[in-house]
Amino acid sequence: MFDRYGKFIENSDIPLNKRVKYVDDEDTTLDIYENVCEVESGDGTVTITLPDVGEAAGMVFDVTATNGSTGNAVTVNDTTGSNVTSAAIAADGGFVTVVSTGMNWRVLAETLS
Repeated sequence: MFDRYGKFIENSDIPLNKRVKYVDDEDTTLDIYENVCEVESGDGTVTITLPDVGEAAGMVFDVTATNGSTGNAVTVNDTTGSNVTSAAIAADGGFVTVVSTGMNWRVLAETLS
């Protein structure tokens, strides 16, 4: 993984508590190193905004919904507010995994409903 200045960063150099983000019922913008995001959306729809696509070039991000049986959606947007996936994550355990090409977000895998 590379930082925004092109310097190589070992994943082991970044503490685990900085790579995993736990979100509880609030809209959140991910930091460049928060590659894994677990989202609880029990009280309503939650929007997760990915980092800037240029700064995240080559990086993979995974967003997983842990919304129980509520059916509240989790949307995944880029910094312009555009939805990255074809639909919101509606199912408990639903997820989307994306990679930044430096210009666009590309969906690698998704289970939305």
